Amino acid sequence: SIARKLMALRPTPLIVFVTAYSEHAVAAFELYAVDYLLKPFDDDRLAQCLARLEFALENQAAMSQAHEAQSNWAGDASLHRLVIKSSAAIRIIEIDQIRWIAANGNYVDIHHQDGKHLLRASMKHVLSKLPPGAFIQVHRGYAVRFDLIRELKNQDNDRAVITLATDETLPVGKSFRQPLLDRLCQEV
Repeated sequence: SIARKLMALRPTPLIVFVTAYSEHAVAAFELYAVDYLLKPFDDDRLAQCLARLEFALENQAAMSQAHEAQSNWAGDASLHRLVIKSSAAIRIIEIDQIRWIAANGNYVDIHHQDGKHLLRASMKHVLSKLPPGAFIQVHRGYAVRFDLIRELKNQDNDRAVITLATDETLPVGKSFRQPLLDRLCQEV
C-alpha cells in the first residue's frame, strides 16, 4: 500500500487515514498512523485530529524511534530497543535496560531499570528478537540478561535459584540448570 511505502521514508512522515471504510483501522494502527478519520466527520473531530498532528510533530523524534523499533520487531534483525504500546503511550525500552523477562499468558512482563511493562508476545518470540547471547532462558517462565547473573545456588536436587546484580532472585528450571551452568563455566 502507499502508506507502507511512505513509512519506509526517513524521516518517517506523519500519516492520517481518511476513509469511509472502518476495516482499514487495523492497518492504520500497525503503521503508527497519527489518526484515523472515518467519513463523514465533523469539525470537532477534525480539530481533534489536528491536535494529534501537532502533538506528533512536537514528538516526531520519539515516534521515529518507535517506528524503527517496530519495523525491527517484525523483521529478522536483532532489536536494540523494545516498543511497548498502550492506549495512552508508546514506551521505548533500550535492550541494555532490561533485567529479566517473565512469561505472563499471551504476554511477557519486561522488567527493566525503570519498572515493569507488559508486552503482547511470547517468550520464544521475544528471545528470538534479542541480540544473540545477551539473554538466557533459566526457567520455562523466565529469561535473564546473562551479564547480570551473579550467583547460581542449588537449593536441593530439584531446585536452584539465580541472583542478579540487582539482588533479585529467580528460580532455575531443572531442564535449564545444566545449560546455564555450562554457559557460566564457559564465561570464566
